[in-house]
Amino acid sequence: TAADKVYDGTTDATLSISLAGILEGDVVTGSAVGTFSDKSVGTDKIVTIGPVTLAGTDADNYSVGSAGTPTANITPAALTAMGIAADKVYDGTTDATVTISLEGVLGNDVVTGSAIGTFSDKNVGVDKTVIIGPVTLAGADAGNYSVGSVGTTTANICAAAAREPSIHVTTSGFLLMFYGIPGNTYIIQYTANLAGTWQELIGPV
Repeated sequence: TAADKVYDGTTDATLSISLAGILEGDVVTGSAVGTFSDKSVGTDKIVTIGPVTLAGTDADNYSVGSAGTPTANITPAALTAMGIAADKVYDGTTDATVTISLEGVLGNDVVTGSAIGTFSDKNVGVDKTVIIGPVTLAGADAGNYSVGSVGTTTANICAAAAREPSIHVTTSGFLLMFYGIPGNTYIIQYTANLAGTWQELIGPV
């Protein structure tokens, strides 16, 4: 029989060889090398058993044929995910940019992680809690791994620098060029003239 195993990046299989037909009192054991059909996670995967080697005091008195092809499972290897949230300038949302790093990826396997981050609120502040959503794995070998939750981290929201609002009046009408802090309300006050001038905004209110 072949034992189930956790994904380890190899096709190695652990076997248990049992022998039928050994006469009472004789000492004979068997061993063989087992190989999964491929390294990937899966259920009821075929395991090829190599030639059985006999050992023990009475081994020379016996012969043995092939052991057949049992099946066994390969289950996903567990990864540890860590999340880092980037500081940002206030933009009126709770959106956070998160970078996910993974521990436990084997050898040259290609696996990356991503997640959605959310600040506790939209407001400016330091060491603000960022909630990291479920981690999604991607890459050629992602199916061979599982990953738990990351939880929370912290990051800063810095104040947005407001630019001075203004209106440019033209001879054919006016072109509104507005800069300000999202969410604020501004009162526009201007006097049109044919020469075209810059006029200030009054606000925010």
